[in-house]
Amino acid sequence: MSDVFVAHYSEISLRGANRGKYVGLLIRNIRTMLGALAPRITHVDARLIGEVSEDAWDELDRKLGRVFGVAWYTKATFLPHDYDALKHRCVEIALDAKRNGARTFGIRVRRAGEYWGASSLELARALGADVKELSGLDVNLEQPELELFIDVVKSGVLVYTFKRRGPGGLPLGSSGSVVHLLSGGVDSAVAAWLLMKRGVTPIYLHFYAYPTLDYVLDSKVVRVVQALSEYSGSSTLIAIPFTKYQLASIRLGERVEPVLFRYFMRRFAERIALAVGAYAVSFGDTIGQVASQTLENIAAVDQGSQLPVFRPLLTYNKQETVDLAKKLGLYEAAVLPYKDCCAMVSTHPNTRVAKERVREAYDKLNLDSLIEELQGSSHVIVIGPDKSIHEQLGFREWVKTKTKLINHR
Repeated sequence: MSDVFVAHYSEISLRGANRGKYVGLLIRNIRTMLGALAPRITHVDARLIGEVSEDAWDELDRKLGRVFGVAWYTKATFLPHDYDALKHRCVEIALDAKRNGARTFGIRVRRAGEYWGASSLELARALGADVKELSGLDVNLEQPELELFIDVVKSGVLVYTFKRRGPGGLPLGSSGSVVHLLSGGVDSAVAAWLLMKRGVTPIYLHFYAYPTLDYVLDSKVVRVVQALSEYSGSSTLIAIPFTKYQLASIRLGERVEPVLFRYFMRRFAERIALAVGAYAVSFGDTIGQVASQTLENIAAVDQGSQLPVFRPLLTYNKQETVDLAKKLGLYEAAVLPYKDCCAMVSTHPNTRVAKERVREAYDKLNLDSLIEELQGSSHVIVIGPDKSIHEQLGFREWVKTKTKLINHR
């Protein structure tokens, strides 16, 4: 008999011949997230099982509940295919529940295969009769005060009393990477989480208006990335100084801001994505939420794209986004005071900027050259699962490292 955690996936089961790849990636991500808490994980009948000590459960519970691809998880007792051992453990749990005020119980048996003789119904009936006789609890299959779950798998029997929902989705990294524009606010943070749920690894791109990088490192932007790292294990943040763009666009006498700035950011992000093998660019936009996010202006921003542009929040309203941010633990960091570049570029935004005007303004200001220039003064910050800053690199040094990895593959 041993105490284990059990993590169950659901969507991965639909992956057919590719399921093994997804399961392997999920196991790797769980190991990365749990570290020494889970030195050994086995894959048994669509369940991932690892030993866990009593004093490690609370931390494991918190971390495992943030691993994408996990549909639900629990803490269980792992027993051999031995009816007496199973009966003893069930009665033990029932007596403990009775001491805490429970009066009724129900047993749910599920067999993962044709294992261990009796059918699920036969096993449930036999156990139910024994537990009732030996514990004094009454059977109630509709609303029991104690639920006993019995999973019969190839290597033994799992006994547990609760199920916790995981985030579900696909394992992080299974869908490749995108360059994600991160303002530090609620919308872009939640959009990043939604991308991760679909197996996408975001590379965060942030334009900052402060005089030095030190201000960014001590700002809410890093705190937001740290909060997101609790789901991803580690994160990469590219910080780009905004001042030179601001000085260049001051000469512009047309009301094309902030659409021009968003077009500039999209072009910058696309350049990075193409350099490091990312598949798309993404924003935290919602249709019509602000002037730059009308359909006309979104079309102007996306014109000429070489890569897909994702907007996971496109149909959300603000309250839906805020509610999700609070649920995910992203809200408090995202609403801290901060000088947001997008709020600085225009005080009278135009809701309908023609594509041609945006492109003409971009070319007039020679912003392609500015992208090249800003790459030299940008920095890459790697934040680990422990929320600490593991590494700071110059942007071009980081791109060379990523390019070597891509070529090596």
